[in-house]
Parts: sequence; C-alpha cells; structure tokens
Amino acid sequence: MTNSFEQQYYEDESFWSGDMLQDEANRYRITYTASLIPESVKTLADIGCGNGVFVNYLSQAKPNLQVLGVDRSEAALQFVRTAKEKGDITNLHFPDKSFDCVTCLEVIEHLPIPVFKQSLHHLARITKDYLVVSVPY
Repeated sequence: MTNSFEQQYYEDESFWSGDMLQDEANRYRITYTASLIPESVKTLADIGCGNGVFVNYLSQAKPNLQVLGVDRSEAALQFVRTAKEKGDITNLHFPDKSFDCVTCLEVIEHLPIPVFKQSLHHLARITKDYLVVSVPY
C-alpha cells in the first residue's frame, strides 16, 4: 500500500527526467549489471525499472534481447524507450517462468517488511533461469 506522499514523490516527473548515465558510478553500475546477463537470455523483465536507465541501455547494448520495463510510476514510464507496462512488484500478473531473466535494481530496499517476501517470491516465480537483484552498496 502506497501512501499519498510516496505516490506524489514518484509521480513527480522532475524526479525521473535527469540523465543518470552522466554519473560515472551509475554508468559503471548499469554497464556492469548488463555484463552479467548471459548471451543465452532472449527475454528480460526489469521490475521497478524507473525511468528506464537500465532497459534503455540494454536495448542498445543487446539489440537481440526482448526487454520489458515494469514500474508503478506513470511519470517514470514516460522515459522508457522499450516495451513497458505499469505494474507493482507486490502483484506481478505474469505467468510463472515468463522471462529468461528478471532484474530488479535498487528497488527491494524501498519495500515495507510486510510485502518484502511476497515481492521476492514474485520475482523468482516469473523467471525461468536468472534473477539479478541489486541494492545500494
């Protein structure tokens, strides 16, 4: 359940509009994470994709990869240049094993304890082979 302050915060377009790849540390995080995706992966869903910094990069770096960005923020999704849909990590509607790989970058640390396990279950449920999760270091 999202409170109105949190919802307003993530729906503010100015939060998402910056070029995150201008920051060297963020650029390294994105390129390194992309390097972890095995060549055998054909489909990938990035859950909590935000403004698409990772999926937009992937679509150029790995053009044969079918990429889907999923986020609950409509403001964030405006910046995603791949296939995208509005969705929430606590209630992913995809069938079991829908994607070769699922990524969830810098998201789970924001989850309230009551939905943490449920969200991890959904991530594991919708991937066939690989699950890549990152949190701030």
